[in-house]
Amino acid sequence: MSLTKRGRIRRARQARRPGRKEVPDAEARAISARLRRYIKEEFETFFEMREALDLPKSTLQGWLSKSDPRVPDTAALLLLARDARISLNWLLLADGPEKLGAALPTVDAEVAIRMNIIAEVRSRGVSEWVAEKLVPDARTVYRRAADDYARLGRAFTKEVGIALRNAPPLKRKGE
Repeated sequence: MSLTKRGRIRRARQARRPGRKEVPDAEARAISARLRRYIKEEFETFFEMREALDLPKSTLQGWLSKSDPRVPDTAALLLLARDARISLNWLLLADGPEKLGAALPTVDAEVAIRMNIIAEVRSRGVSEWVAEKLVPDARTVYRRAADDYARLGRAFTKEVGIALRNAPPLKRKGE
C-alpha cells in the first residue's frame, strides 16, 4: 500500500514537529562509545562511575550497550555535565574537549604538556636524548600533574574547613 502525496506530506510535517524524537542508531552508538571511553579514562571502572554519580546499574548498562544503546535523557545529561564534568558538546556531537571547561581534548593537552616540558628541560642545557628518556610518556606526565593538584586542592579545602571551624564567630554590625 503506497501513501498518497497528502499522506507523505502529513508524515513529513509530523516528523518536524517539536517533541521527543528518536536518536538515530549510529549516533546513539557513537555517544555510547564516547561515554564508555570517558568512563575508562576517568573512573577506571563502570562501577566507580555508577557509585560516584549514584546511577542505577540498569541505566548505565542501557547507555553503554553496544547493540542497542539508549541515549541519556536531559536530567541525566545535566548530572553528567555537573558531577562528572563531561562536556555535552563532546559527548553528543564529538566536538571540542571531553571535559567541561577544558581548552583542549585530553590527548592533545597531554602531548602538548610533555612537549613543553621537554623543550623547557632542553633549554636548560639537557640533551634531546636525555630529555626524551627522562620525561615519562604524555599520559603519565598529565596524570601526575592532575593528581598532584587534586591532592593539593583537597588538602587546602580540608585546612580551610578546619580553620573556619576553629575561628571565632563573626561579629555583626552593632554588636
